[in-house]
Amino acid sequence: PFKNYNDHGFGLFLITLKDSGQPIGTCGLITRAMIENVDLGYSLLLPYQGNGYLHEAAVAVLDYADQQLAFEQVVAYTSHQNVASIRALTKLNFESFGEFSLPGYEQSSKYFIKKFS
Repeated sequence: PFKNYNDHGFGLFLITLKDSGQPIGTCGLITRAMIENVDLGYSLLLPYQGNGYLHEAAVAVLDYADQQLAFEQVVAYTSHQNVASIRALTKLNFESFGEFSLPGYEQSSKYFIKKFS
């Protein structure tokens, strides 16, 4: 994560509970050598999934990508079986853009794209 910040000025942010500061996940922008577009990456501990925490964090990250970094688009990848992630990306106004095979992974992933106006 620090290399991404040093090289590109962005990376993953820690998601914490507002009241206690307890870490519950990460959300941010990732670059990968084999992919030309910046990728929205996230992970949330199981007990905190489905409560809106990821959506709140992702909205802030996407606003940062659009308003501060002036990106034209951000992409996201998830497995076909990850229904919660597909639902989250759809709620964030990502559009399904087919399938993509990430190098080093046996199964293809669902590919999503969010374009900023």
